[in-house]
Amino acid sequence: MILVPTRELALQVSQVTKSLSKYIRNIKITVITGGTGLKEDIIRMYQSIHVLIGTPRRILDILMNTIFKSLDCKMLVLDEADKLLSNEFFKVVEEITKVFLHKNRQTILFSATFPLIIKDLKHNFMSEPFEINLMKELNISQYYAFVSETNKIQCVNSLLKLFRINQCLLFCNSVSRVELLAKKLLNLGYSCFFIHARMSQDDRNKVLNDFRL
Repeated sequence: MILVPTRELALQVSQVTKSLSKYIRNIKITVITGGTGLKEDIIRMYQSIHVLIGTPRRILDILMNTIFKSLDCKMLVLDEADKLLSNEFFKVVEEITKVFLHKNRQTILFSATFPLIIKDLKHNFMSEPFEINLMKELNISQYYAFVSETNKIQCVNSLLKLFRINQCLLFCNSVSRVELLAKKLLNLGYSCFFIHARMSQDDRNKVLNDFRL
């Protein structure tokens, strides 16, 4: 089972998994996320599944509406573990793992960042965890800029020009901020599109597909 925080990431992970599975015969990969009929997902859960990919709340809804007392899950993967172990998802993930999964499973956490609180919480899901840090091998550098609220857009504008960034992702903590930032970047002459949870799934898919191109 692979748990991810968003539908888009679930679809992305499923594409990679399907590409890898072509080297193994008869592998059944199923994606369970919101935005589809609950009844259809429940029916699919009764089929033979080798890799289950989905968002925590949707998978918990499915499990609570089936007769499964537990899943024969030998490996649990938390992708973007810092997000999945945050307040937004923690209780849901905890219920899935403690109620429906066997304790003798292997658990793997993947994340670009591991705040101290996440390092403490990982013991809720793992026994004698071993940490592998690939940041040096991947040659990725991370920086942060501490600026006032009024100077944020100026900072973003300076970074885009300084590093001559052709394509990037910018994250905000609310829908209103996403739309406001997009508007300000458009006013500065940048080609900018936004995506958030209040948009229809078709509109979100279109933006993502255009971004990939």
